Amino acid sequence: MDNANLQNHRIKRNEVYNRLPDFWSDLQDSYYALLDYYPLTESEVEEIHSITEQIGKIYDKTARLMRQLPDDIFYMLGYSKEIVPYLRHKTIESEGIIRRIDLVHTEDGWKHYECNSDTPTFIMETHHVNGYITDYFNLKNPNADCEMKLSNGINHVVNKSIKGLDEPIIVFTAHGDHEEDWKTVKYIQSLYNGKSELISLEDLQIIENDGLYTPAGEESIFYIVKLIQLNT
Repeated sequence: MDNANLQNHRIKRNEVYNRLPDFWSDLQDSYYALLDYYPLTESEVEEIHSITEQIGKIYDKTARLMRQLPDDIFYMLGYSKEIVPYLRHKTIESEGIIRRIDLVHTEDGWKHYECNSDTPTFIMETHHVNGYITDYFNLKNPNADCEMKLSNGINHVVNKSIKGLDEPIIVFTAHGDHEEDWKTVKYIQSLYNGKSELISLEDLQIIENDGLYTPAGEESIFYIVKLIQLNT
């Protein structure tokens, strides 16, 4: 691509992504989202979906089995005595709300290398932006119904958790100074149909032996949806 075409491409790319003000098309002054696409056949899409479902079931079974392990095994894995009771505690019916199954295609087929559930990013990209870009290029969106499924899943889990409670405070949070995490959790919040608040992690208040509170300290938070790395 010569300089003139490159400049035209940059202008067009900016025009396209400027229509998505809540998306981070650039990160740290560098290109993040390309104005391009990688085509997949329907069979490839179906294969990816099938593999992902199967891997998810393996993680579900593993989680159920691990909760039955003796404490000593958890200690060997590096967990402290104080953490173990929380590892056994299951708060929702499913083993996870949002999990990103990372795959890589090799000569021997698809290989799985990570399940990311503490900071499952690439959510807005795959569930929302992908549809916007496929429309731009007049292509079929392989994730066409995924945003609705994601919204249904979020609403089901949250609403079941707060059932019977009188106006519980629901908060979506992430680090406010981390653009990708903050806008991702803002997008996730937009998929929830009930009343909720979007509050930066650093603005939340922990009152010892009491609970987690909103910034002013006047409202106790019952349910929190976070996008924070567990090792931070």
